[in-house]
Amino acid sequence: MRDYPYYKDKIGEVIAKLRAECQKDEKKQDKKEIYELYKDLEACCQFGYLYDAQYKDYYKQYTEYIKEVALKRVTDDKNRAKIWRELYWEVVKIESFSFFESYLIYMEHKREYSKRFYEPRRKTQHIAVEDLQALEDSKTMKVYTLSEPPRIGKSTTILFFLSWNILRHPHSHNAMGTYSGPVAKHFYEEFLKILTSEEYCFQELYAFFQPKEKFITNKSAEQMQIFFNDESFATISFRGVDGSWTGLVDVSDDGYLAVDDLIRDKEHAMSKERTDKTYEAYVNTMMDRLHEHSKQLLIGTLWYLYDPIMRIMDKHKDDPNYVFRKIPALNENDESNFDYEYEGYSTEYYKNMRNNMIEDGLESDWMAKFQQSPFNREGQLYPLEELGYFNGILPVGHKYRFVVNCDVAFGGGDSVSMPIGIHDKTENIIYIVDWYFNSSGVLVTVPGVVDMIIKHGIKSIDFEANAGGDLYASKIQEELSTRNYLCACNSVRASNKSSKEDKILSCEGTVRKRFRFLSRITPNPEEVDEDTIIYKRTPQYDRALNELSSYSTRGKNNHDDAVDSISQIAERVFDTMQRKTVIMNCPF
Repeated sequence: MRDYPYYKDKIGEVIAKLRAECQKDEKKQDKKEIYELYKDLEACCQFGYLYDAQYKDYYKQYTEYIKEVALKRVTDDKNRAKIWRELYWEVVKIESFSFFESYLIYMEHKREYSKRFYEPRRKTQHIAVEDLQALEDSKTMKVYTLSEPPRIGKSTTILFFLSWNILRHPHSHNAMGTYSGPVAKHFYEEFLKILTSEEYCFQELYAFFQPKEKFITNKSAEQMQIFFNDESFATISFRGVDGSWTGLVDVSDDGYLAVDDLIRDKEHAMSKERTDKTYEAYVNTMMDRLHEHSKQLLIGTLWYLYDPIMRIMDKHKDDPNYVFRKIPALNENDESNFDYEYEGYSTEYYKNMRNNMIEDGLESDWMAKFQQSPFNREGQLYPLEELGYFNGILPVGHKYRFVVNCDVAFGGGDSVSMPIGIHDKTENIIYIVDWYFNSSGVLVTVPGVVDMIIKHGIKSIDFEANAGGDLYASKIQEELSTRNYLCACNSVRASNKSSKEDKILSCEGTVRKRFRFLSRITPNPEEVDEDTIIYKRTPQYDRALNELSSYSTRGKNNHDDAVDSISQIAERVFDTMQRKTVIMNCPF
């Protein structure tokens, strides 16, 4: 084994020679010598990856450089295009032991591009790949969870990751569990294909990086186990949560327990008794196979607050060694996160899916299954399907006024919540026509709030003065002044005679009876008068309404910004706390 400075100095020598050669006039350059120097640089990096793994990021900057040059030379140096292309793939190969993404790319490089799993999906899946790289590199990280919509490739990503771990640690013991034996059997067959099919390059990589280790020594379709050695426990086992684990499955200190969709479907998710039993089986049967330093991967739909991932999240949401990743179908701009080059899902597809589910009364299902925002049925104050809605058009001929309250926040996970209410004084109804809802810091939210004020021509707005609201209101006033727009920013201090929770609960009946929220289904502009204003929901409106519906009267709520701001409007307009006017004698 060489010391790190040896490889660093050697790389320095090669780079110096390359620089000298490339500075020559192009006609005088020795292209063969340049190629050989890049080969020398590749060799230095290869030894560095193998023997100085702790400095892999240092060597990565040089292998990235070689790949960039090689691809350019494939185009520019037609006579040597073949050898430059080979050099490119040789470099990806030597990276693949240390870097999961390089492993994924090399594993499939012999397949047609349209049939590859990772590269056409890289647009979004690279986020999960980077997370998994961090999990493998970390000495302290314990658990990683990934929640995405159905059929976008999350299970396959995990299968590739487990195969990469076996390449790196052939004596490790790993396990993958799911909600049923037949599904586990499917994963076993897919995993075996990754290891043995000529479509993939696992055997080539295994022979290259583990020349002294045995390949598959035994496998059992019945037991769904694969052995890379003659040890008692399998290198990897596949099981349903109700299968046989004790005595047959082990997860070593350098191994992973991967858990894929323990909750079968919505019916399963909505049964507290069944989810309790599933969680108990996960803890008492699957986790029982872990060693002290084993790591876990959990993937699945966030159906309900009591499913395994949500329970773990509730216990460890502030623990940096637990990482929870959620990627919804539609992003904050209402665009698809999974519009892959091949076999993806477009924005139009997801929007149509959403509209159809809403028309069928299944908006909560959409939010859980596709947006990774779980049900919270127990104690849910405002279920989405029980709220009042309007189609975006206000009744003609009524008297209206704006009622706008802003619940302030200064970052830290809380959101500035400013529902734009229009009070129909004729029918005594509040229409929520827009909603500013943003969890960024004041540098973003202050201009955003002002944009919303100016957009709707609002002339008066109330800020809750408690917890810095008066300071926030002054910042809004300053921003309005710089834009020469007049709007009264009123700081209103909340009464301390009742708790926030009591005020929220006291507004429930009023909100249900008197408030109308924007429906997703709006009229076609061509079917209404040209001057008619049609209000439409925005991604921020969606997030606010989703948070409103998640507020529960039982247990702890992580956020209450949406429900608090709506309650402030209800209290302001309808005096929901039913304060009594007391007539006093004049003291003078």
